[in-house]
Amino acid sequence: MHDNMAIGYYQTAGAHNLVLNCDAYNNYDDYSEGTYGGNVDGFGCHVTHTTDVGNVFRNCRAWRNSDDGFDLINCATAVEFDHCWAFYNGYRPTKNATNTTEFQSAGDGNGFKAGGWGMGSGTTKCPAECPQHYVHHCVAYRNKSNGIYSNHHLGGNRWEYNTSALNQRDNYNMVNRKSTDEAVDVPGYGHQLMGNVSYQANKEDLSNFDASSSVLTNNSFGPTKFTVSASMFVSTSPSLLFQARDAEGNLPEMSFLKGKLGGKLATLQMGWAWEEDVMGIVASSVSRTSDRETVYDLTGCRVSVMIPGRIYIVNGKKILFR
Repeated sequence: MHDNMAIGYYQTAGAHNLVLNCDAYNNYDDYSEGTYGGNVDGFGCHVTHTTDVGNVFRNCRAWRNSDDGFDLINCATAVEFDHCWAFYNGYRPTKNATNTTEFQSAGDGNGFKAGGWGMGSGTTKCPAECPQHYVHHCVAYRNKSNGIYSNHHLGGNRWEYNTSALNQRDNYNMVNRKSTDEAVDVPGYGHQLMGNVSYQANKEDLSNFDASSSVLTNNSFGPTKFTVSASMFVSTSPSLLFQARDAEGNLPEMSFLKGKLGGKLATLQMGWAWEEDVMGIVASSVSRTSDRETVYDLTGCRVSVMIPGRIYIVNGKKILFR
């Protein structure tokens, strides 16, 4: 989905959809908003009903979209971004879609805008239970604004095993809105960040974050903060982001911003390339669940029958069904 005048992929309804192996790039509206391009994202999921659950974006790439890479503003249910890449968003397209040197400013330019209900006066249309989005194993690189952004959300999100680098504002910006009635920015509350890496933020590694009401576990910033250097990665060449997909549409094996084997990031189990959380770290082991609980498999699809020995997601947490 490329070189269009509107959002690459745009969803406003539907449940249990898997958006797999898709690319959205060079999308730019040069007509409305005085050529600003502020409405054209790579991927947008903005479902309006609380029954529109289980939507997953996996192995998708968004670049050179004039607004944001991935956007979930006003999304009524939780969405998962899994192994997705957002880079060079917020800039106008280039004739060569793999250009890494020309940057003409356009719209907002966040890599992953996960949530938010606007900052207009008065109450919002946020559901009674604000959705907790799940962003994991993703890469946000050199976007015009923030790499990973909570966008004035009214609750916390889960951010696990991501790598955010060289974004022009903050690599991780967790700002929340105070309440449905008060359109006031406050430090982000209710967030869970684990295993994330920040590399060469233009401003802050982590900003607008309330540590007293959120959880930081094993990130390169926060209580365990250390300086991340280029020598810790296998490669820092952005040209690798443009590698061709294979014959089945799968993303290629990528060494870009991947922690070196045996190095500090791999040892500490941090960054987008760390995979052990999928099968190695399980929140709990159960033999039954309540009839009221909704159960998903690891692809984000709802299941009615669980098989012993497999891992499922219940209430946003991985469980081993025995």
